[in-house]
Amino acid sequence: MKSNNYLKYAFLFISLLCFVAYSFEQRNVRNTELYGEITGLTDSVIVIQYDTNKGSQSDSILVNNDKFHWAGNIPEPERVRFNSASLRFFFFIEKGKMMLKMNVNDEKSLTIQGCNTQNELKLFEKSLDPLNKEIDVLNTVLESLPEDSSNVELSHKIDNLLAKKQQFRDEYIAKHPNSFVGADFLMQKALDGNVAEVKNLFVKLSPEMRQRNIGNKINERIKELERSSIGSAAIQFSLNNIEGKPVSFSQFKGKYVLINFWASWCAPCRGENPNVLKAYNAYKNKNFDIIGISLDSNKENWESAVKKDGLPWTQLSDLKGFKNAVSSYYGIKYIPSNLLISPSGIIIAKNLRDDLLQKKLAEIFP
Repeated sequence: MKSNNYLKYAFLFISLLCFVAYSFEQRNVRNTELYGEITGLTDSVIVIQYDTNKGSQSDSILVNNDKFHWAGNIPEPERVRFNSASLRFFFFIEKGKMMLKMNVNDEKSLTIQGCNTQNELKLFEKSLDPLNKEIDVLNTVLESLPEDSSNVELSHKIDNLLAKKQQFRDEYIAKHPNSFVGADFLMQKALDGNVAEVKNLFVKLSPEMRQRNIGNKINERIKELERSSIGSAAIQFSLNNIEGKPVSFSQFKGKYVLINFWASWCAPCRGENPNVLKAYNAYKNKNFDIIGISLDSNKENWESAVKKDGLPWTQLSDLKGFKNAVSSYYGIKYIPSNLLISPSGIIIAKNLRDDLLQKKLAEIFP
């Protein structure tokens, strides 16, 4: 009788082990394989960045004689990024086996067999060839002009063509509600788009697409855009200054405040600092102030940049880079970025750079 019990328990134990092993294997199964050959590639390692159900992930891929192989788990078709010392480009991957081929000197030579989503993108891009060629020609002319010259008419033409290109993308989103390519276009637009336009296009995606990973990301981005949109109330926050002492936004109540997001390592930010300094000196005695929020992670670099650029206004940071609490709340995806807050705590303008900042302040303080 005891022997039978032992056998029974042994059978149950072995069954449990098999179930655990099977479950582990299922969780770690690789549903996507990418074989590749990039002719002329001299780098020995490529980094692929992609999303999983657990969040963003980066893998290093060894390259041997221009060839490589990668396997991973991709929950749905998505645009991934390839980075190496000499190369950077984006493309779509999806479940299954794919073959990538490209010449390192010609990104347009990229082909991926076995990926319908990438093929869909390539067809759309081909339809834009005439428009892109026109933009390239005008850019070449603009770049050939002397540095101290300007051509407003030429720049205006380029801007109009770029707007037309965005219009084609918007139309594609609306006409292809189940397309991952269209959803990706909307995600890119949402990174720096008008919240009303993004919301209008989002509801045109199919209910199924809105529930997918990329749909959830777009929805989250919409919430971020709403928090930083003109007319929204600014949040109350407290961060440490360079001396390590906490400073609260409430201390600036009743003033026009420019919240300026920047970092010591950001060349465009450093280039914009003289313009911000000019605005500060012109209006600091007229109920106007600036709060600099650094997305640095190194205090010494932050402090050195403040001194070198001669920035006299309040400087704050939690030294968490782009994970800074305030920038994360407002969904800041690039720097320099800024928000202009009214004395009543309402966002009245954003991303005022170059002459736009001076013009806006001149309107407020005539």
